Amino acid sequence: MPQNEELLSVGLDAYTLIKTGDIEWDDDLHNEVLDALEKKGLPTETDIEFDWEEDDLESFFPVLWRRFGEEPLG
Repeated sequence: MPQNEELLSVGLDAYTLIKTGDIEWDDDLHNEVLDALEKKGLPTETDIEFDWEEDDLESFFPVLWRRFGEEPLG
């Protein structure tokens, strides 16, 4: 199962999409998210290691997989 760091990465992508309309990496938004987490006293792990394969996503997130499948935001 994905760890909190991986969920942070997904959350950052979603936040970036909401703010910019795109999921391309944005250093300013990344720092904004980390600052907000730090202010709330939450961990801000940035060294993310994925210990799961993309093929595992369907079993990890069945509802999301049924909704988005192979074309998550396309």
